[in-house]
Amino acid sequence: MPHVLEDLTNFLRQAGPGFLVKLGTAVSILFSSVLLARGASRLVRKALEGSGASAFSTVIAGGIKTALAGIGIVMALDQLGLDVSTLLAGAGVVGLAIGFGSQAIVKDVVSGVFLVVDGALKPGDRVKIGDSKGVVENIGLRMTEIRADDGQVFYVSNGSIGVVANESRDWALVSVDVKVDHQAELGACLAELQRVASATATELGSLVIGDAEAQGVADLDAEGATVRVVLKVKPEAKASAAMLLRKHVREDYYGRRPPPPEPAKADA
Repeated sequence: MPHVLEDLTNFLRQAGPGFLVKLGTAVSILFSSVLLARGASRLVRKALEGSGASAFSTVIAGGIKTALAGIGIVMALDQLGLDVSTLLAGAGVVGLAIGFGSQAIVKDVVSGVFLVVDGALKPGDRVKIGDSKGVVENIGLRMTEIRADDGQVFYVSNGSIGVVANESRDWALVSVDVKVDHQAELGACLAELQRVASATATELGSLVIGDAEAQGVADLDAEGATVRVVLKVKPEAKASAAMLLRKHVREDYYGRRPPPPEPAKADA
């Protein structure tokens, strides 16, 4: 026992000051990495939640926190003179095995994060993804939930999302096609439809972007000409604006026009 105490005393006398410096440096590195990990995870969580990616915030922030803390631990051990190459090699092999075994999951998670960060999707958007069309209810880690107008819920894998048609950005276009008989005077019909479109825009008020317009003849067939009336509105008002425009066309245009003349009957 006296020999052990003597050896320990000699070690502390010779290597003590240097060891204490290394220990202090290692503790400082570890403490700094923990603070950095907490701060970075908090910022990432707030950014993702502000973008509507609340489902990703906990997982992504936790992953960043763990990664930064792990780097700090490795650097602290290296300061103490421990060989960390074996530890890093083992962690690399484990990470590689996990990566190969969960490629689809990783793809879903990463794709979902970038869809939200890039602004392609957020809860409440009306979108069309492939054959799925409706309102985005939730963007999860692996799946995006889309509620159709008839109540169906589509579960779309984030990794399979390619082209996203988003109807909730900036503005939406509402159009109504009106059939005009060949015997009707086209200029008068266009003026009447322009009046109807303008009245609809006035009723909608600030929901309308730009001017309502009776654009002109959009199609022509044996039954008559098709005149298109359009309104540019805010995205959230598209459905209500379309119904109101159709209502005014029905009541203020078709409802006030005289019925077409009956064809003359041949004498018996």
